Amino acid sequence: MVFVALAIGCSLFLIGNLVLNAVDRHFAEQDADELAVMSEAVVDALHIGAGDPK
Repeated sequence: MVFVALAIGCSLFLIGNLVLNAVDRHFAEQDADELAVMSEAVVDALHIGAGDPK
């Protein structure tokens, strides 16, 4: 019975770590995408402000 409890506990711990890593990676990718969009908007605004057409 103890073996079953240890196996289930280890499985839940591993699954929790996998899910946590996947969520962290997802949000890091999402943040990178948002920063790319913001960077492009700033570059476009600077081009317009300088009178340079894109």
